[in-house]
This record gives sequence, C-alpha cells and structure tokens, in this order.
Amino acid sequence: RVYEDTHLAAWVTGSLRYKFDEDNYFEAAAGELYREGDPKVLIDDEIYLHYENPWLRATIGRKNRPIVYNGLSASNENILWSLNARPLPGVQLGTNGIVYFEEDNLGFGAEASWEEYRLGEDRYMENARLHHKSLYLAYQSEGGFQVKAGAQHFAHYGGTDPQGREWQFTQNYWDAVTMEHPSQHHLSSYELYLGQDFNDFRLEFLYNNIAVDRSGRLLSNTPDGRYGIYYETHDRRKFINSMIYELYTTHNQSQTSTWGGDDYFNHFRYKSGWAYEGKILGAPLFTYDIDNQRVINNKFTAHHIGIGGQISDRFVSYPYKLLLTYASNEGAFYNRFPETQNVFYTYLEARVFQNFVDLNLILATEHNSSSSPKYGIGVQVGRQF
Repeated sequence: RVYEDTHLAAWVTGSLRYKFDEDNYFEAAAGELYREGDPKVLIDDEIYLHYENPWLRATIGRKNRPIVYNGLSASNENILWSLNARPLPGVQLGTNGIVYFEEDNLGFGAEASWEEYRLGEDRYMENARLHHKSLYLAYQSEGGFQVKAGAQHFAHYGGTDPQGREWQFTQNYWDAVTMEHPSQHHLSSYELYLGQDFNDFRLEFLYNNIAVDRSGRLLSNTPDGRYGIYYETHDRRKFINSMIYELYTTHNQSQTSTWGGDDYFNHFRYKSGWAYEGKILGAPLFTYDIDNQRVINNKFTAHHIGIGGQISDRFVSYPYKLLLTYASNEGAFYNRFPETQNVFYTYLEARVFQNFVDLNLILATEHNSSSSPKYGIGVQVGRQF
C-alpha cells in the first residue's frame, strides 16, 4: 500500500458475511486505496467473494493473503510468496488449512490449494497468467508436536509479447501445470515446518528452498533458501510475546551444476520477472528495477529479527513491532555490483493512543554502504467498526 515515494495513503475496507452456521459462511468484501502520487485516483485494495467451511475455502477476486508469524517475518508465508505486492486478481480453491483425517485435529492430515491469477497489461508479456498449486502432508501428536512438509509451484503462461505474438493458452497452461517447458518461468519451493507446543509458549522451525528449474528441484542449489525459528507465548499480554529469526541465502544458484546459474526471479521470456506492478512477489530482500523490469539483486545473505509484544495494564494494551534486518547484497548472478552492499534496516511500529481511533507511530531507517542513509517517520490512524 505504501511505495517508496508515498507521503500519504488511505484505505477503507468493508465486508458483509452471511453465516449458514458457526463454521460455514459466505463473505463479500470491497476496499479502496488512495495513494498520493499514483496516477489512479482510487485503486482496488480488495474486492472479492469468498466461501468457507471447516474443510474448504474458495475465493474469486482480489483478496489480501493472511498475515502469519504476528507480522514479524521479512517474507510472511514463503520466500516466493510475500505481502510485498498488491494481491493478484484470480480464483483460489483449497483446503481450510490442514484437514486432519481423525477427530480433534490429531494424527495425519493434508493441506492443498489450486489457484489461477491474471498479471495485467503493465509488463513485458501483457495479460500473462500465473498458475499456483501446493500440497502438504502434516502430523500432530497429543503432546503438541506438529510437522508439515510439502511444496508449492508457480508458473507464468500465456500472454502477448511486444511484437503482438500471442502464446497459445491451452498448450501453455498444460505445460505450466506439468512443469513441462522452461519457457513458462517455473518457480517452486520445498517447505518444512516443525513445531512444538509447551505449557507457556510455542516454538516452530521453518525451511523453504527456492527453485527455478530442475537443478533447484534436485536441490543442486543447496543451501539457498529461507531458514527460521519462531517463538510465541500463549499469553499475548506479555511485553515480548513473539520473536522470529530468519536467515536468507541465495549465493549458490546451482553454479556448480550442469544447468548453470539460476538468476532467481528473472526469465528470458517473461522478462518482467517475478513481480507485479513493479513490486517483487517474493521476499522484498530481492531488489527490483522497475525501469528495466528486472531483478538487479538476487545474490545475497540476510539476517532478520522480528520482535513483537505489548505494554499492557488492566484496561488497555499498546502493541508494538520491531524489525531489524542486515543484508549483504552482491547483485545479480550475471551482473554483480561493483562492490558488495552492506545494508541495515530498522523498523519500529508502536501504538501510542487507543480510544475512539487507534494511533500508531512508525520510525524506520536504511543504512547502505553504497548510498546516503535514509530516515522515515509515519503516523497511522485507524478505526475498526
């Protein structure tokens, strides 16, 4: 919602929900965004129809993805799939989280999704489509141990190139689904999540790899990916109620394999890369050049720490969020920076007033070894009805 040159943004969202019963409902929602400096006066922030029951979710339209890890992660869900870009318009069908085969959410279960999106006209391949699917298997014990493992896959397909050539939709789509042809710009990730509930807190270890071709799917680019550990207390009133540490590394890029370097998030045919409206769809640690429609930094190591909590008394709570990130950026695989960029980011968001409106103060800095430091301050005013 807030771009680099945005000084003022405002949005409003409303929804109507009809409940068939407690866990079975239909929802319609719409939200509009105003962003100072944008050529469009109003932007669709969200507009969707959604149905949900205990085991199924179905959505048509543009819907923001859920925030996980208390909003402390640098990439939210996955190294490939973050909240950095506006939600894509499309159709989503999937299970409602993990569906366990036994009662009481114990034993074995599965989670799956199948989604189709449109990527719009403002890109090298106009009206390209995006296919996404995922499948996970899970197990939860009576002692509070959880494991979830699986994979997700994305692929561009279709579209019209600048010469006016249209890529055949039907054959393109089948190739995208089956990962048949490299011209579809395939992206995939193996994922592993290990969690344990204790009396007062929960711990989770997480891992995502990153793959853009067969070499990554065979793990020839190991150790590239995202590694993390997340801590969360059961008592949300604590001064520190959640923490996350994440390591991102993308140095290998299968450079020693027979397939050559991977050049993450760039592609020879879908030249706008892994972005939507000029914003990276994956972890925002990748740097995108909107003028050239190309990722110019995909070879880096980054350490990220997120801390969340709240200051509480008997009547009111003031939540806060602190994010600290250090990144060592070397540029793109085939176009290195002349010198490695060492970048340190800080972000603090804290509630300072809570009554008829919520008032948050935001402070942020960026210190880059190759440029002058940047400082930001913001005020967020909101009201939920």
